[in-house]
Amino acid sequence: MAMSDVHGGVSCPSGEKWRILRNVSVLGLAFMVQFSAYTGITHLQSTVNSSGGLGTASLTSVYAGLIFSSVFLSTSVIRWLGCKRTVIAAFIAYMPYIGAQFYPQFSTMIPTGLLMGLGGGPLWCAKCTYVTVVTKTFSEITRVDSEVVTVQFFAIFFTIYIFCHVWGNLVSSLVFLLDAGDVQDGVTCGANFCPSTASTTNNTNLARPSDEKIYTVAGIYLGCMVLAVCIVSYHEDTRDCDSKGASMVQLVTSTFKMLRQPRLLMLMPLSVWIGMQEGFMGADYTA
Repeated sequence: MAMSDVHGGVSCPSGEKWRILRNVSVLGLAFMVQFSAYTGITHLQSTVNSSGGLGTASLTSVYAGLIFSSVFLSTSVIRWLGCKRTVIAAFIAYMPYIGAQFYPQFSTMIPTGLLMGLGGGPLWCAKCTYVTVVTKTFSEITRVDSEVVTVQFFAIFFTIYIFCHVWGNLVSSLVFLLDAGDVQDGVTCGANFCPSTASTTNNTNLARPSDEKIYTVAGIYLGCMVLAVCIVSYHEDTRDCDSKGASMVQLVTSTFKMLRQPRLLMLMPLSVWIGMQEGFMGADYTA
């Protein structure tokens, strides 16, 4: 029998508490590994696949698929597969896009981008469903208010997850690091950099990285995604995940009904701003 402790005068199984905390942490770790690859490769698209706007077009297909799957696929997929298998399947759906970096063409990048977007909606909904369900369980056994536990669990998850922006960009930075002989003298950098000047036009430092380096980065990112699948498959326990939910029609209807809520409408400018920021980072800042 599991050991118990007392929280607020109520006896609760400490083993169950630590199991839930471990699962939330492991889920955050898996997402961090997965999205280290995702953020790293998406931030490179406007640079390594700039010809014909291929990289930017592929990112457009990703978010088009994400919008569609968030509204029309998430509930059905989670009800069919459950949270754990949905996360695993979605992680796998991201892999072909990384593989397409070895042969970047419109015929490979656009379909794999759509597939990645289609996996993204169920992925994030499954994550939120799982965290919400275990929040309720944790609240019941500890007698802590569920809203407090929800904030704590999402804080744990996103504290771990957000490091994906560090590791993903660090990998590409280290692989693309210039050799000492590649650095040119007399080139304007920093705030005075201007792409239209002759010194920058002839600067080989701004040329597309070699295929060898791009393949190396893509291989590392693909390995990260495989590792993320293994983490969820072998370490994530989703016994508490309830896959029941509203039907697709009910979900769409409730979504439009929520647009009448003043508080939600006040959040929409923030969502638009975040979307514009992501677009700027992916298409302009990293170009």
